[in-house]
Amino acid sequence: MAKIMDVSKATFKVFYDGEALASGAMNVRDLAPALLAFGDLLENTNRVVNGPETQVTVKIKTFPEGCFGINFEVLHSLRQQFVHLFSGPDITAAANLLTLLGLNTSAVTVKGLVWLIKEAKGRWPKKSKVLENGNISLEFEGGDTLEAPEKVVALYRDVPTREAFDKAISPLDVDGIDSFSTVLDGDIREKIITKVERPFFVPPHVPDTKLFDDAESIRMLSIQSLNFKEGNKWLVSDGSNQFWVVISDKEFIHAVENNEPFSKGDLLKVKLITRQWKTGSGELKTEYEVTKVIEHTIARSLRQQLPIDG
Repeated sequence: MAKIMDVSKATFKVFYDGEALASGAMNVRDLAPALLAFGDLLENTNRVVNGPETQVTVKIKTFPEGCFGINFEVLHSLRQQFVHLFSGPDITAAANLLTLLGLNTSAVTVKGLVWLIKEAKGRWPKKSKVLENGNISLEFEGGDTLEAPEKVVALYRDVPTREAFDKAISPLDVDGIDSFSTVLDGDIREKIITKVERPFFVPPHVPDTKLFDDAESIRMLSIQSLNFKEGNKWLVSDGSNQFWVVISDKEFIHAVENNEPFSKGDLLKVKLITRQWKTGSGELKTEYEVTKVIEHTIARSLRQQLPIDG
């Protein structure tokens, strides 16, 4: 059984400012996605920086009075499996995770993720190089370069972290909300991101990656539902799993549209194409396409005939 070896904690406040918030109230539809995104942001940051050996819990404590702000508490736990002895670089504690993100305004000497995104101005580097001091040098079009700590660059490259940060500051898209700021453990409150800088934080587009060439096979499939999706998607079963397939056989579709009888449980002998790819956010996707229905067997013809005495 895993046991908690060490716990660090940091408290920080998040503020959204602007004329739209003069009353101290904020639309829940603007706030809710941002609140959830802060949990994702810290969890993804911890994953990138510390790996699976640690866990981060983000809690909302209280809502301060005055301008609209939120109190967050970050609990950071180092866990050790009873067989595994953790080794490697020192674990980055809760407050340092905020520093690497650039949410700790008191750590002015650390170039965090916020600094790197703002300096990059929405551009993506064309080249990177590991320097002798361990930092990463990023070169952009035009020849200008930026240097940042390796862990900050890792956060900059991590799509889930960038997507979570984008959602966390999404209230800046609302008219009348002009800035985002934080305070860590009672430090001075400073604006971190303004509405003008907001576009820089849109995550870079990462294209899907095809994992292998399309695979064609002859399969026997059973129709599982008569409720079809748009694009001629049918729910079928191969005997082990249910999945949606696109039927692109125009001859078969034409026959169905002209009232060829079919029902749940019918068997289709088909040519099936399987496509698999990884999305830019790392999600695995699989798609199936029936390019040819070779044979259609109606379910009622499969029933066992009873002997009839003559």
